[in-house]
Amino acid sequence: MNKKYSKKAYSLYNQGVLIFFTAVKYSMCNGTISLTSQIASLFTNMAPLTAEDRCLIKCLRVEKRLNAFQMMREFPLRKWKKRTLNYLIRKIDKTGSADRASGSGRRRSARTHENIQVVDELICSQEGLPGTSKSPREIARETGISYSSVRRIAKKDLHLDISSS
Repeated sequence: MNKKYSKKAYSLYNQGVLIFFTAVKYSMCNGTISLTSQIASLFTNMAPLTAEDRCLIKCLRVEKRLNAFQMMREFPLRKWKKRTLNYLIRKIDKTGSADRASGSGRRRSARTHENIQVVDELICSQEGLPGTSKSPREIARETGISYSSVRRIAKKDLHLDISSS
């Protein structure tokens, strides 16, 4: 049998996933079989920039005035994305810092300092008055804080081991 094949590799970059399509065409004496084989995906999504990376990028930008392309060329093993570097460079140029802005992020609504104090007062027995503590369900009803938030406050903030009730 006389086998001839032509191999064409196509790459598609979509949302951080590099997919290789290798189209293999076999020509045989009794006909032509066309098939697509070896669909391999290499996940090139990288984790968010580490604190070390952010510090290095800030130093390169401030001291050497390197742009994203120059940083990628100087540190090829880091596999930084040009878009990520450009975003961080704009942030450094605008604010002078590579850190997140203070106050950014999700607001805490249930585990506030006031709610922690209220739960602490209600969940623990008063000195000299045993049996004055309340269950998480009773506290939730009384304060309007959800049951799961009361349990979370007791566990994470007050470091108490409470049983479910």
